[in-house]
Amino acid sequence: MRYVRYFIWFVVVVIGVIFTTMNARTVEIDYYFGAKANIFLPLLILIVLVVGIILGYLIAVPKIMKLRHTVHKLSRLIQQPDEG
Repeated sequence: MRYVRYFIWFVVVVIGVIFTTMNARTVEIDYYFGAKANIFLPLLILIVLVVGIILGYLIAVPKIMKLRHTVHKLSRLIQQPDEG
């Protein structure tokens, strides 16, 4: 199973390198306040991907914490001996 995981990572890296070499150009970004910047396209995509991952995680954290609290509460309820 470990080799399958390595193979998948290898394929992802190869696809990323191919994508980077095929799109090795800069793009111009216009900001709202009038500023402009030139940035490498694969770097821009990577930045947007990381920001999306962070925002998705931050949105999911309250639900994860609520579910952990529920699991903890239910596990304490199961571990209590029956009374009666």
